[in-house]
Amino acid sequence: MTSKERVLRNYRFQPVDRFTIDFCAESKVYALLRERYGVPDDLALMERLHVDFRYPKPNWIGFPLVDEQGRPTDYFGIPRTGAGDFGYPLVHPLAGVQTVAEVEAYPNTTATPRTAGASRSAPFTAAPGPGFSRQDANWWAWTAFSC
Repeated sequence: MTSKERVLRNYRFQPVDRFTIDFCAESKVYALLRERYGVPDDLALMERLHVDFRYPKPNWIGFPLVDEQGRPTDYFGIPRTGAGDFGYPLVHPLAGVQTVAEVEAYPNTTATPRTAGASRSAPFTAAPGPGFSRQDANWWAWTAFSC
């Protein structure tokens, strides 16, 4: 059974030939393991370790992942610090709210497409669309949802 078949069968609650294996670590760990096992890339490493799940790692081409103070952020603009690719959050976006009304008024707390006429079957994007900036209240909202 291939890794892909095993993962798909797991998602369908069908029997598999062995436990499905997942692996995730920061970039430094991947580099050390590639060196240790003498493999050229992450895909070869996953195959060597019999890891079934695959995660695409495209190069980020969006807005800079730093806040106004120059601190590294995640894709949602939350500043982070510490070891690893994303580290630990320095602040929570809802840390200052005191009431339910403030939570409900907080941008992006509902899954509402920002593009008029978008359908659930249309492709979606997590990046700002034309005419939207990172400061826009819905900068990270998907333009449509696919299920």
